[in-house]
Amino acid sequence: MSVLHRALIGVYTQVDSHLVAHKRVAKALYRMSDVHGVSPVFHVSEEEKEGLVVAYSLRTQLTPDELAEKIEMLDAVTKINKAEIYILVFDDYIIRKPSCVVPWVELHSSKKWSIPSAYIWPDYIHPIEAKDLKTLSESLQTNETIEFYSQSKSVLDFLNLET
Repeated sequence: MSVLHRALIGVYTQVDSHLVAHKRVAKALYRMSDVHGVSPVFHVSEEEKEGLVVAYSLRTQLTPDELAEKIEMLDAVTKINKAEIYILVFDDYIIRKPSCVVPWVELHSSKKWSIPSAYIWPDYIHPIEAKDLKTLSESLQTNETIEFYSQSKSVLDFLNLET
């Protein structure tokens, strides 16, 4: 019998008012797993870089390595060149190897990843920091500015669009 795992996937792209890149990623994620939660879209500004970030909560029978391999292939499948797509969390696993890093190394230190993740899994306890995502996201002191940009339904409106 297969085990069902919970994972958080973080997606960061350049600013795009039509959310085309995020819609392509959402479509690909829905095809490969059971997406059961999506954070709002957040606008992030950091030093000389700005973009849009979304976190997805998945239920999957894939192993962390299998999911990492599929995430790596998303760039080619979705034709996104400047996207960052990471497995932020996979159950309570701690993995540190070139092909898969879980929890994501910036999850506890970057608003870009912690705030969207806390929105859909606030009580997840970071296995290294021993704090829940809500607490981590509220206590971060970084130079990043993160603001609400759009409801997640804007990202999920890919069914009627050719993306």
